[in-house]
Amino acid sequence: MKNIVVAAVVLPVALLLGACSREAGNRVVTPEAAEERALVRAASWVSDRDQVSKAASTAAAHPLVRRALDEAGADRLAFAPEYAIRAVGRSSRDRAIALTTLPYTTAGDPTHATFVTLIESEGESAVSSAELLWGRDPRSDEVGFEPIVIGGMRGWIREADLRMAPAPGAPLLSPERVNRTKFMTCFETLGPQLCSQGIAISNQIAPSVPYHEAIGCGAGTAVAAISCAAAAWER
Repeated sequence: MKNIVVAAVVLPVALLLGACSREAGNRVVTPEAAEERALVRAASWVSDRDQVSKAASTAAAHPLVRRALDEAGADRLAFAPEYAIRAVGRSSRDRAIALTTLPYTTAGDPTHATFVTLIESEGESAVSSAELLWGRDPRSDEVGFEPIVIGGMRGWIREADLRMAPAPGAPLLSPERVNRTKFMTCFETLGPQLCSQGIAISNQIAPSVPYHEAIGCGAGTAVAAISCAAAAWER
């Protein structure tokens, strides 16, 4: 069971808690990362677990989330609500954005997990669905996975295009549309970069504050999460 939990939560929680190595602070932020960060005016993680739990319960019942789970094989997935995370913020165009990431373990396979992220902004919704393999390589029948590196360890991620739904009553011909933005892939790339920047800033301005590096990393990854979410509407 421990291995299943680790596989299910390692991606978002590792970034949130600053599991990226100190060596990552030497990385140079790419132009793409700078572009994503420019999409955000403010961002923060929701630390109140009651609020996160309520948001997670609401998100889990959202029609787009339910459809994503059905397509991922809902009968073999088990929700791990204690590891759900939520971030809120505002885009560079002053658009309110909130996201809730729901982790699901996979029955019979402790190396496989699914993340479903509900992104909400001014009545519109989008859902990102991503699968993570940890501790093994993809099998021959598991196509479309791409390698990722977290904390010096390699895993594999496969993510669907962002599925979006308009606000109720919006004049669109189709009730849903697809955006090729990959939220979790973006977060996995940008999160460690901004975590490292947050650590560097905290070392400069508050080196004596307890846990200042974790605080700096958390601030950086919140910006990364909202930046990647904002890309759905701001691009």
